[in-house]
Amino acid sequence: MILWLLRITWALLPLTGGQAAREALSNWSGPTRVVAFTLLWIVWLIGLVGVFTPRPLGATAVRTGAPIFVVLAIVSAFVQQVSAAAAAIAVIGTLVAFVLGATPAFGRASADGVAYGDERRFPLKVPPALFLGPLPLSVALLAAGISAGPLLLADGRWIWGAIATVVGWPLAVALLRSIHSLAKRWVVLVPAGIVVADAMTLSDSTLFPREYVASIAPVAAREPIGEAIDLRVGAVRDSLAIALTEPTDLIRVRRGRSQAEPVLATRLLVAPVAPRALRELARTRRLPAVSE
Repeated sequence: MILWLLRITWALLPLTGGQAAREALSNWSGPTRVVAFTLLWIVWLIGLVGVFTPRPLGATAVRTGAPIFVVLAIVSAFVQQVSAAAAAIAVIGTLVAFVLGATPAFGRASADGVAYGDERRFPLKVPPALFLGPLPLSVALLAAGISAGPLLLADGRWIWGAIATVVGWPLAVALLRSIHSLAKRWVVLVPAGIVVADAMTLSDSTLFPREYVASIAPVAAREPIGEAIDLRVGAVRDSLAIALTEPTDLIRVRRGRSQAEPVLATRLLVAPVAPRALRELARTRRLPAVSE
């Protein structure tokens, strides 16, 4: 249901936000207006593909494009030639798309879009600290890096436009790769057991066979960590503990993947989206998941 609401909302963005965009850009020169609209249409089309054929890359496009649209809609409300009605409709439409795009349902659908066979992938939650600055800043720089050069060139500012393009586009590619890495972190239920695939905390994806999993249980936010290996990167709410029947060697990554250390794990703490759904599905696969 949520996925279809997102699809409808995203498909309607040209209608809900288009009038505000047209009014906001009405005073721009012809070439810059064409370039601006072209960029907006490209972002919208990529997102449209992403919501109708969910994949991790599509999720990245939607979750990057949606906040950009929200900011542009809010900015349009302060542009003199934009009517209050057009601005309000644009803000509401883009906000709804942003909220629906951030839901676990869309994240799970996108993750399962690249699943193999009988796998079920549950994305790991984004580290909360990234929302306090690094992630919004990366999205803002990504938007500026892509758009600044073409807009300056369309306005006839050839030197600055060329410089902005040469600098901005490689920067945008690097930022996009970094943001996209957040969409490739999963806990995966496979026929043989459970896999933790998180390059942010582990050097390699690790399979824990069913016979070595003692329990999959919810963890209280303030529960002491003890000797557990904490892979939640700050996302402690509604997390899970995977207890093992015997110690397992892992290579843990620290400090932005620049350091790695071997650890012996008997209990792992992870923070997947939809942890209850994960435990329910795990029980159907004969994994010892604990109910609340």
